Amino acid sequence: MLFTDSVVVHFKISCPRIEKDASVYVIGSSNQLGMWKVHDGLKLRYAGDSFWQADCVVKKSELQIKYPFADLC
Repeated sequence: MLFTDSVVVHFKISCPRIEKDASVYVIGSSNQLGMWKVHDGLKLRYAGDSFWQADCVVKKSELQIKYPFADLC
């Protein structure tokens, strides 16, 4: 099924000092990112070689999302 009013946003980070069994989330200003609440955020999965990633579908009308970047690695 094709959704022409939405796009897929791909998040990918490299953080070599986080253990692969840790929980890593992206939080931000959209519902898909938990509206700034960690427990509702987008959980990233460990992809190997210190990379964490996840995809989420965002409506084009809501594409301007805000999320902080913190180098906690």
